[in-house]
Amino acid sequence: VHRTEKTGYKRPLSFIITILMGLPFDGYRVHHSNHHRYNNNFRDFSSTWRWDNGTLKPRSILNYCLAWPWHTERVRKSIRFQHRRKHIAAGVLSRITEQKGVLFIVVIALAALSPWILLLYVATIYMGWCLISLHNYIQHPPTPSQKITSCYSAAYNILFCNNGLHIEHHQQPG
Repeated sequence: VHRTEKTGYKRPLSFIITILMGLPFDGYRVHHSNHHRYNNNFRDFSSTWRWDNGTLKPRSILNYCLAWPWHTERVRKSIRFQHRRKHIAAGVLSRITEQKGVLFIVVIALAALSPWILLLYVATIYMGWCLISLHNYIQHPPTPSQKITSCYSAAYNILFCNNGLHIEHHQQPG
């Protein structure tokens, strides 16, 4: 996720990751880069804060976790805007388009194979991202101090590939 545009991933690998994530991988890379740049402030796509009548207010944890597909629209609009301003290379936009095409083919193939398999795929992706959103919300609580949290439990970090070491991740991505 932390590779630059010049050191991106090979197409076949990015397609596999896209299928497993259920979202264009390079779109997620832009999202994750934005998260590191803005670190839960209002410009962070995954911020646990929201604007309400000119003031920042905490997002509801239920809305944050369950409505994540609608929050991705901000990411899509921002990617297009950044591309127009030449902040994102054309190659990134074309890779995202290719990855969307791969997802479309996968969805059509699963629907043709069995609507139940398609439903299972969509439900798994949706629930997986709900849990990731919950994890992010806990790591970046919308509190006045905005402290990022880490979990140092060995069992937790073995199970979640050291994702509990979030402060460390922000200090040294990758």
